[in-house]
Amino acid sequence: MMAFYVLLAIQIKSDVTGEVICPKFWYEINLTDFHNNVDNYKGLMQANNKIVDELQLDKKMKFH
Repeated sequence: MMAFYVLLAIQIKSDVTGEVICPKFWYEINLTDFHNNVDNYKGLMQANNKIVDELQLDKKMKFH
């Protein structure tokens, strides 16, 4: 569910400002342990990329 909310926020920002950001920045800012536990968030990153592919969103919204 978190991946959907993050992508929604990124899409709204893109629609309003025309700027697309990588979701990694959102996670780094809002999840204080993201850097220390990146391996624990692999499933979240895969879910994010799957949603981007299924909804044909801007490829900049994927984790690289």
